[in-house]
Amino acid sequence: MDNNEIAYLPMGIFRPITGLYDLQLQNNLLKDWKLGYFRESSRVRKLNLNNNMIEKIPDYGFVGLEGLVTLEIRNNSLTDFSPAFNRKFIVGPSAVPARVLYL
Repeated sequence: MDNNEIAYLPMGIFRPITGLYDLQLQNNLLKDWKLGYFRESSRVRKLNLNNNMIEKIPDYGFVGLEGLVTLEIRNNSLTDFSPAFNRKFIVGPSAVPARVLYL
């Protein structure tokens, strides 16, 4: 789904896809990232959001991505990481176990 000028993702868009492991959303026009795109226990291991226009990652914006290994989110318009995001995703005891985080 990369390089498609995607500006909007409907809530739950990836929930019915059970075999999705590598999601490439780079080089689009995404501005918002919201809670609810994935179902619980999604199998996504790699998520690439590079080169979009994402401004903020909401609290718990990656719920359902407990198996995430690589998150790429470089070259966006990020201005705010909420404290809840920092605790849960990056350093918290129940953090998503991302091994590689590209900011």
